[in-house]
Amino acid sequence: MYDLNPGVKLILSGSASLNVMEKSRESFAGRARFHYLLPLSFTEFLKFRGEKIPAREEFEIYRRKLEIRLGEFMYKGFPETLEMEEPKAREYVRELIAERIIYRDIPECFRLEDVEIVRILADYIFKNPGVILNIESLSRDLWRHKKTVRNALNYLELSFLIKRVSNLRGSFLSTSRKNKKAYPLHPSLSLSKDEAMNLECLIRSETNAEIKECFVVCRGDERSIEADSVRIEIVPVTKFFICAKNNDYLPR
Repeated sequence: MYDLNPGVKLILSGSASLNVMEKSRESFAGRARFHYLLPLSFTEFLKFRGEKIPAREEFEIYRRKLEIRLGEFMYKGFPETLEMEEPKAREYVRELIAERIIYRDIPECFRLEDVEIVRILADYIFKNPGVILNIESLSRDLWRHKKTVRNALNYLELSFLIKRVSNLRGSFLSTSRKNKKAYPLHPSLSLSKDEAMNLECLIRSETNAEIKECFVVCRGDERSIEADSVRIEIVPVTKFFICAKNNDYLPR
């Protein structure tokens, strides 16, 4: 159809991302481009809520409202949950997103029989955002071959339920040898009640673990400290998220 009508563009979408990707690669080889639609960012969430995105100099005026919205955003990372109360939003994410992918999409796409290992690893990461994955330990504790554990983690990441982050080292080989940290793709998938863990998960989600400068992000006031003659900027998390989208990190 596309070949006969070069002016026509087809957009295929759906929640079963694994099946869509697999089948489109077969049917539209060389003619398909993939766009990954991630959960909402904090600024997108604010726009959906009709909130003003403050300029840097206006931040303190809007700070209290932003902090309230941030608490709401932690469990509303998907547009369809915006009008839901917290229990309903969490139930929706757990049952209609996470469980559907684990119990339907992954087994169908990868012809997987051992669904239990995928569920166990998903729960482990959802309950411990930022956990360091030691494949040998997981293999031993779960009584599964290391290849089975690696495959299950790959399935979870390919299905956009988790994200693994490498420990930055001086060389590619050094980085590849280190154990990775794993996070739920968005804190709305998290089952942890630890605020620090969920905040770390949110920072990973907002920045995709790609920050060109180093900051200490907090829930408190903006300030600077010195340690070993090095000046460290401490930035409120809401300000960091808003400035990060504009590549405008540094406090002034």
